[in-house]
Amino acid sequence: ALLVSMDAEQIKKTLNDNLDKFPEAVGINNHMGSRFTTHEMGMDSVMSVLKARELYFIDSRTSAQTVAELSAERFSIPTARRNVFLDNQADEKAILSQLNKLEKKAHKYGAAIGIGHPYISTLNALRTWLPTLEDKGIIIVRASQLLHPESFRQRYARPPPSKGNSS
Repeated sequence: ALLVSMDAEQIKKTLNDNLDKFPEAVGINNHMGSRFTTHEMGMDSVMSVLKARELYFIDSRTSAQTVAELSAERFSIPTARRNVFLDNQADEKAILSQLNKLEKKAHKYGAAIGIGHPYISTLNALRTWLPTLEDKGIIIVRASQLLHPESFRQRYARPPPSKGNSS
């Protein structure tokens, strides 16, 4: 965990140690950390690590006072933000309602990012919802395809895995 009580070097060491465990990562997001994302020195420390590793950052926007995107801009880190949190309530009906909100935002703005947990109720809601998307004209893309500035999108582009390919 990254904590506001840590100094810049502790933050960088902790994040680097964590990222070393996932060499295939191309970007990160905050999951918990509402308070941390409001901490300018902390977010600047995070962004300095991301800059060195050429990773992007998705702001989950768990706090309205987040400085993550501003920090990312200062460090020229590609970034995007969550539009809808899917499962604050781990109830399938509530999650389907949130997915409906995500659809509306995607239609209104051309794209939207939803973030959720691997709860059984979230997975079940997704199993119900995903087959309906083609008829609605909605496609699922990697978060990296929604980065700002747009010039970074191609750097992180990967073709979707083909059937039978686990990569």
